[in-house]
Amino acid sequence: MLAAALFTPVLAHAAEESWLQRLVSFDTASAAPVNMANSYELRQVNFETTCLVDGEKFRPLFNPYINKPIDDATVLRLMRQIRSSLAKQGFRNVQMGYPTSKRLNGAITISIAADVPSAMLADAKEQCSGSPIRVANDGNTTNISQVLLGGMVAVDPLPFVAEAQQMRGKKFNSVEVIRLMQKIRTAYRNAKQPLPYISFDRELAHEGTLQLTVVEKKRKNIEPEYVSPEDIPVRVAKPAAAPAANPPQAITQAKRAPQGTPIAQPTVKPAVKPTTPPAKPTSEGIEDKGVRVAQPKPPTKTIVPVQQTDEDKKPKTPDTTGPAFVLAPTAKPSADAPVVVEPQVPADFDLSKTEDELIAEQEVTEAETPENVDLILVDDQATAFLDGETPVDLEFTERTENELLILETFIEGEPRDEALLAYSTTDTKKLLISLTSFVNALGVPINVNPESGRAEGWYITEDNQFLLNYPFEHAVMGQKRYQLKEGSAELHFDDIYVSASALEGLFNVNLELNFSALQLFITPKETLPYQAKNERYVKWNQLQKARDMVKNRPQAPRQDIEYQMAAKPTVRIDTRTGVNKRDGSSHELTQNISAITQGDLFGFSHQTVTSLLKQAGEDYEIDSFEVLFRKQDDKNDLFGPLNASMVQWGDITLTPTPLIEGTRKGRGIEVSNQPISYVRDPNNLTIEGFAPPNWDVEVFQDERLVDFITIDSSGRYEFTAVPLRSGLNIFRIVEHGPNGELRETTRRYFLGTGQVKEGEFLYSLAALEGTKPLIEIGNNADRQDLGSAFKLNSSYGLTPELTLTSGLYNGAINTLDTTAATVGLRASVWESFLQLDTMAEENGGRIYSASARRNFTRTFQLLVGGETSSGFSGTVRPDKSSYYARIDNSIQLGELHPIGFSVGYRREFFNDGQSPVTRWQNRLNTFFNRFNVSNELELEQRENTPDLLQGDFLVRKNAFGGYWRGQVSYRNQEKQFDFESITLRGQFQLAPTVTYIGEINRTLLNEKETRLNNRLTWEWDALRLGLETEINNSGEYRLGFNVGTTFVPNEMGYTPMASRTASSEGNVLVRVFLDENEDKIYQEGEEVLPGVTIRNRSRGGTAITTDNGVAALGRMAVFQPNQMLVDSTTLPDFYMQPADALVSVIARPGIIGTVDMPIYLLGEIAGTITLNQGGETTILEGAPVTIYDEAGKRLSSLKSEYDGFYVFPSLRMGNYKLVIPAQYLERYGIEEPIEVAVNLQAEENIMDMVDIEINAVASN
Repeated sequence: MLAAALFTPVLAHAAEESWLQRLVSFDTASAAPVNMANSYELRQVNFETTCLVDGEKFRPLFNPYINKPIDDATVLRLMRQIRSSLAKQGFRNVQMGYPTSKRLNGAITISIAADVPSAMLADAKEQCSGSPIRVANDGNTTNISQVLLGGMVAVDPLPFVAEAQQMRGKKFNSVEVIRLMQKIRTAYRNAKQPLPYISFDRELAHEGTLQLTVVEKKRKNIEPEYVSPEDIPVRVAKPAAAPAANPPQAITQAKRAPQGTPIAQPTVKPAVKPTTPPAKPTSEGIEDKGVRVAQPKPPTKTIVPVQQTDEDKKPKTPDTTGPAFVLAPTAKPSADAPVVVEPQVPADFDLSKTEDELIAEQEVTEAETPENVDLILVDDQATAFLDGETPVDLEFTERTENELLILETFIEGEPRDEALLAYSTTDTKKLLISLTSFVNALGVPINVNPESGRAEGWYITEDNQFLLNYPFEHAVMGQKRYQLKEGSAELHFDDIYVSASALEGLFNVNLELNFSALQLFITPKETLPYQAKNERYVKWNQLQKARDMVKNRPQAPRQDIEYQMAAKPTVRIDTRTGVNKRDGSSHELTQNISAITQGDLFGFSHQTVTSLLKQAGEDYEIDSFEVLFRKQDDKNDLFGPLNASMVQWGDITLTPTPLIEGTRKGRGIEVSNQPISYVRDPNNLTIEGFAPPNWDVEVFQDERLVDFITIDSSGRYEFTAVPLRSGLNIFRIVEHGPNGELRETTRRYFLGTGQVKEGEFLYSLAALEGTKPLIEIGNNADRQDLGSAFKLNSSYGLTPELTLTSGLYNGAINTLDTTAATVGLRASVWESFLQLDTMAEENGGRIYSASARRNFTRTFQLLVGGETSSGFSGTVRPDKSSYYARIDNSIQLGELHPIGFSVGYRREFFNDGQSPVTRWQNRLNTFFNRFNVSNELELEQRENTPDLLQGDFLVRKNAFGGYWRGQVSYRNQEKQFDFESITLRGQFQLAPTVTYIGEINRTLLNEKETRLNNRLTWEWDALRLGLETEINNSGEYRLGFNVGTTFVPNEMGYTPMASRTASSEGNVLVRVFLDENEDKIYQEGEEVLPGVTIRNRSRGGTAITTDNGVAALGRMAVFQPNQMLVDSTTLPDFYMQPADALVSVIARPGIIGTVDMPIYLLGEIAGTITLNQGGETTILEGAPVTIYDEAGKRLSSLKSEYDGFYVFPSLRMGNYKLVIPAQYLERYGIEEPIEVAVNLQAEENIMDMVDIEINAVASN
């Protein structure tokens, strides 16, 4: 950072010098702290210099080190000598670089840039042709001839003017200026005033004028008045009178002062006191014989013995009234002693050095100190090592003001402390930092008590305890004990001061000092508490802003795709022709045609699935035919008093009843008022839906893969017994198409408080006439009929945390007709979700079940439960008892991807004498090196039976231009490990319209078989073609050819599309029109708008309206809000605006609905306000105007501009009123407000110029 600041000016003069650009690039980007321990053998020295700088003359400095070990500190010291030599030759602004990146095989490069003295300018112009020349500003500007000090108001400036006057006639030295700036800031601090900003102009200083500008923080806008010391007499404040005389001794016994007792403040004896007035130095600095710089004395140390009594050892309440020690003052100074106003400069500071030389020396000083040399780890298992250690004597250190630094402190660029105290010691060459200021800047609870010589507290976390105790030989941080080097910490009367390197090691931070700017930069290596708090508040603010946006966002009007008595359906047709050869039989030719239709009929959405089959030598016959009519309404407005949210009839699937029966399918009807996402049985959640055949479907729960499946020819997927956790469960269903298509939907299920509102009654009523289809035709008629069934499930919210459930079932259970009833409770207590169920069957069967689940973290969940059944005949269900437990979690190992795992245990006991069964289940899944890896295991243990271990290992990865999936099934029994099967599947996009899928499967147990499947598909805009082959090692094979398309209805008829998902996704036709009467209803004759872009903000789709103003938008979420908007930038007129910023569209699967997006024509009301006063008309600036709508609602207010102009933009057509208030008009003698009525019409006044003239009333 320091080097970067030095080399920045070089760019303006030497932009064409490539080596200098590399130098600057090195210093600004990679100038890490030099490692002093990095020694190497020096073999060669190279110099890169600007014109007239002869690097070769400095080679003798390096010759003694050639072929010998050298370190970075030595190189920097030699560079300092080069800098001093160039300064004596008259070069100015000498800048040097030592890029360690160029240190190769013992060869180093020294880069030098400098301003050419004016005396050498003629030589430079002659010898440096073609190279940029930097001319030093070294004319008659060597000495300071004028000193200006301005801006000080809160503190008396005269003492500092007198001190600044001492710099007149001297060579400009920024060190003296910085010392004076520190004294000014100290004066503000002592006066308890905010620390000011102080700056000086270096360019003016080189010209002979030292101009110090003090900007007080409360007076930033005050222009400073500069004061010349020539115009003001020198006034030096006399020393304050000493306190009342005490015995002439330097130190008295330290005693605890009673509360309220005035405390005498100690007088600090200065460490440096000049004995002769300073003489004016010559231009060469301090070489004048008349100048003597006093040598600094060692730091004064005061020893205070502490005698502890039993009372002192007891815990005490901190005394906040003042210091705890009474000190005798030193002897009163003589009144005749000369008062010298001169900055006390330590001996090792050369006033003739330039700022660059001083900073280079500072770099060398810092570089000679290895990192953390003051701190040595001696024990990493320390526990309260320093507790109880109380020093007998406290030795206080006093340092001179010349060593004091008042630093602005920054943590990662954020200002933290304007006045952090530190000492740059002249004896130990350390930077000692106030521990109190340091920990306050970090914002950590560490208490520093210099009275007891002790600092303690904790850092970052409460178990990371910090302890530092006098005599500061050791320090404890957490479980680590460190040894401190002597001089690394000092006890002062006001604080404990610790070296920068020790603080870096103890608090795990990096410290960087900008000496010229008096700034300290702290970079923590871990998040500090205040930073974590700030980050937390940032998130809170973002959340609050999001809430405010939602709260203030205009409600998007909802548009549902209405159910119609009849509407053209979406039709998907697939045909397949195949040749099969099985079991040595002859070739068989089969043909299959499947059709899926989705549309409206009788006010319901209907779906029909038809399959025609043709065997060789036979005619087509109906293989299956199913039809389902369904209607949903999330507002629960169906069937009047039933307040139903869903009704379906036809070939329906009964949802399961807890403890009674699973899903059943047949012809029947179902009515329900349950929300779509309602979960009645958390242990048996089923997620189902439709997707094209041969697509892969994955289910993720909170981004953890739960299950997957490849869709078969039915086009339907179903995931059963999906695990739920307490609280909100978010499932992401991802569908992967063979051509790389990606479809995602989200489903949310909630378990916990408020699942059923208090007093709310939910029901689901269903009845099956039989398990045969609604229309018995073809092979449908051969389906087995299991008889009728009736089901009623209900839930009632007793409290927000407790729900009562009940159920009634009549029908067949495993072919046995019976009637059964259930009662249960769902409770959300103790941060857990509890489920209790019981079932009673008319034949004496009983089931009792209980389960509990709890989320300990977002990923860690525990599920425990048990169940017992008795009194059933063996054909219904076995009499047994079982209990189970399962843990689901995700762990993070280093930087690896999280590993999700599940461990389950189940124990079953049978009442018929069978041996108990124990099952262990385990599942692991993670991403490793871009592989998605999962493994499922199940271990079954029975008495007198060998343990059986079965598992499936699955690997998935995108590689080599395709999607790969490998699966291995294995088992282990009686110590015999066997692979059951191996499957490898690959999917490749050969061309934009061509996809290949290949699969090989090998069965390794019993009848070993190898099967190879290949599928090649072509997909265009309107047609799908596919070629399939399957062959095994027994000579059996199957060949197939597929053709398919989807017909999507439009205004003119149908549009063929290749998409298989059009029948399961929402599709709408959006009509954009100019709504002239603003009723939001399209009427014949209203103008339609082509070329307008429509966006689905929820799903990301876009469409553009055609010449008839209609855009077709697909891939919409069904039975969910789709936020749609008009892109206003695509509207043909600036004055057009959508009637609604957003429209919420509820789409239905496979249904094409029309959505109107009306556009309003807007106008402006603008004009000029003038004043007529005495027959003279003038422009009126700042006149207030308010506009009201026809209903008297205030819309907005403004003031006329400098030319009297005003404008109210974006107004809808209608009547408005402009009002200039009477309070403003009173100045012109008018007592009533001025009101102007304006009628804004689309035909005439798109921009209505309404000029308002105020006629002033003459005063009497």
